[in-house]
Amino acid sequence: MMPQHEKLQKQLKQMVEKNLREVLQRLKQVFEHTNKYNLVISLNTQLNELTNHRIIGSLSKDEELRTFNQISSNILMLIDQIDEEIASAYELENSIFTRFLVICKSPERKVYLQSLFPETRYKEVHFDYSLLPCPKETANTYDLIVFDNLPHQGIYDEETNNKFDHLLPYYLEETLPLVLYLGPFSSLINQYPEKVYASNSIFSIHARIQEMMSFIKYYQAESPA
Repeated sequence: MMPQHEKLQKQLKQMVEKNLREVLQRLKQVFEHTNKYNLVISLNTQLNELTNHRIIGSLSKDEELRTFNQISSNILMLIDQIDEEIASAYELENSIFTRFLVICKSPERKVYLQSLFPETRYKEVHFDYSLLPCPKETANTYDLIVFDNLPHQGIYDEETNNKFDHLLPYYLEETLPLVLYLGPFSSLINQYPEKVYASNSIFSIHARIQEMMSFIKYYQAESPA
């Protein structure tokens, strides 16, 4: 397995080819608690100055290119200075430890959903494709239940669909965690407005999750002990 710092270096170097400003924003987070932070700020200032020179046309094309290449080279050298300790601290600070129970129809669907919840960021995700209700005692240990009913290429028999359809009322009525429902409209959504939040596409999943995690965080903070 590739060490964490090498993985992070590779990701950032690939980004250098596309968007230096985004790389610098990431590096601010990576080096925030190190003596390299000032260097990141300096490189960001140099990039801003280059942008201003481009706007007013005060540099020749050759001067612009040399300056841009120098900034890019310095950013790459800085990326090479990320060690395992710095990378691990960055990963820990940006990890999500909210406990998720993801309900889906099949092992194949689980594989797809795992790509939406990468282990490098989501540390507490459990997938259940048994088509059986998770025992209440277990379900209630999670912070959030993700109920996946989005259409996709898999074709299921009627028995599988019926078993799965009966799971949504169970999690809405019998368990405590909030539910993020992924899929086409269901009348149950309107019946439990304070229990379930809906997303009808993969593009809005993470936005809905962030909103629900923020709600859980502040709700718990305001609730009496």
